[in-house]
Amino acid sequence: MSEKLEVLQLIPSIDEEASGPSYSVTKLNENVSKIYKSKLFTISNKEEIINDNISKFKESQIFYKLSFSFKLIQSISSELKKNKDIILHNHSLWLPLNYLPFFFNKIFKCYYIISPRGTLSSWSLKNSRFKKNFFWFLIQKRVLKNAIAFHATSDLELQEIRKLGFKQPIAVIPNGIDPHRSIKNKNKNYYSLSKEFSVIFLSRIHEKKGLENLIEAWGEINFPETSIWNLKIFGKGNDKYINFLKDICISKNIRNISINAPLYGEKKISEYINSDIFILNSFSENFGQSVLESLNLGTPVIVSDQMPWKDVELMNCGWVVKNDIKSIVKLFETKILRTDKNTLYNMGLNGINYSKSHYGWKELSTRMFQFYDWIKNGGERPPFIYD
Repeated sequence: MSEKLEVLQLIPSIDEEASGPSYSVTKLNENVSKIYKSKLFTISNKEEIINDNISKFKESQIFYKLSFSFKLIQSISSELKKNKDIILHNHSLWLPLNYLPFFFNKIFKCYYIISPRGTLSSWSLKNSRFKKNFFWFLIQKRVLKNAIAFHATSDLELQEIRKLGFKQPIAVIPNGIDPHRSIKNKNKNYYSLSKEFSVIFLSRIHEKKGLENLIEAWGEINFPETSIWNLKIFGKGNDKYINFLKDICISKNIRNISINAPLYGEKKISEYINSDIFILNSFSENFGQSVLESLNLGTPVIVSDQMPWKDVELMNCGWVVKNDIKSIVKLFETKILRTDKNTLYNMGLNGINYSKSHYGWKELSTRMFQFYDWIKNGGERPPFIYD
């Protein structure tokens, strides 16, 4: 392995605690740093050195809300002048920071990798389509075309990259998670006696998450009179869209739904642990960190068939559903409502075992370093890299 090999992770922001990339990219950098030198550069509303491996650069007021910083550009240049063997690892697309690796490649002949982080899905490309088409032909397509390789967090994202015609090697390495000390904290016998069930949504409140279908389906499910089912939605989103969802509940008299502010830290962990089922029926997800969080804390999941989590049925820790009202209603009436608490408890334990065995950071960060080393030094191609 090259003694000079260094990696510089670039991401527009890590300020939003509820954002999947804020956690996963930070943890990736932290764990790769245990193996070799890795730094993370990002943009924020103030300049801050978090530690030796993470630096935040203040956003330029000239380009406010565009994730741009002249000082960040100077710092990247300084790093590359000291060591041209640095690999730039770009996370996400469409913002000025995400175009920088292309220009540094032209100046310093350095390699760069791109992790799209869901930005190349069909749903994402249709969202703000005209603006994205403009930047696609102006610069974004060239940035993607000149990358030495891609990193995808799932086979689904690999297919999205190939669908657009890019032929570079792609490493499929999922996000990881730290095993949590807490699991279901109720006595199993007591747990089985409760007749109240809690289904939670814990993610960004956004059109792509399928919440309109979920809420309308909730109003059509024929719940048994012998139990109480509550749907609790937690997340941050556009006020207009949140009010629109609340209006659906009011206009259609849909009960036992609450739409709440996002949860963070121990409050979020507690909500996962004390809920019976987690649901995320998105139209598009490159990964879905909140699904992994739920499995890690022992709560079974419901996911859409447009997400890379089909294994949850195979591992008996969740269900996969088409993201339409009829399919969601059918899943609940034919399966979910017929699943008792003891079964849910055991499914949660299956989820914990699954998350530990497949998504530990130590193994995944080792794979990422193998990917970096293969790019710089060649040799035998690791099995998770596809031509």
